[in-house]
Amino acid sequence: EHNLPNQWFRRQDVGTSKVLALREIVRDFSGVDIVAVPEKYEGQPLRGIVIAAVDHMDTRRMIWEAVRERIAVKRLLEGRMGGEGFFIFAPNPCDPTDIERYERELFPQSEAAELPCTARAVIYTTLAIGAEMAQLVKRVATIGTPQGGRRIPFVTMRDFASLETQYGM
Repeated sequence: EHNLPNQWFRRQDVGTSKVLALREIVRDFSGVDIVAVPEKYEGQPLRGIVIAAVDHMDTRRMIWEAVRERIAVKRLLEGRMGGEGFFIFAPNPCDPTDIERYERELFPQSEAAELPCTARAVIYTTLAIGAEMAQLVKRVATIGTPQGGRRIPFVTMRDFASLETQYGM
């Protein structure tokens, strides 16, 4: 319940898994039924566009190991946020340069910064990373179509405190 101010969930969602609550919110807003799998990721095969929206570095590594060099995976979109900033990494898991760059960004959970609960996320940071992820999904999904052709940055960084946004190709 203390996370409601910095997440896009409703009071009625308290006590419901985030995945199931999100399914209901998407259906309420759009009429679209998404597939929600309310279980912990444990290395199952992945394909398409993989979005890693997890809190734990060790889970990020597990997801990376599952997508690395898999032709069935178009792109990994992996977001990290805290307070007034975020990073989104978008490596192509079959590109040797992207593999090398992304693996430099992975580190053990024991080395991750511990932020106080109030500094972990702010609602506008949450909404901004969601919007940025959505446009990246569109870019990846339209590769090879008349709507495609836009570059996909390897990393997107946004800092609301400094009003700075950077894209790294």
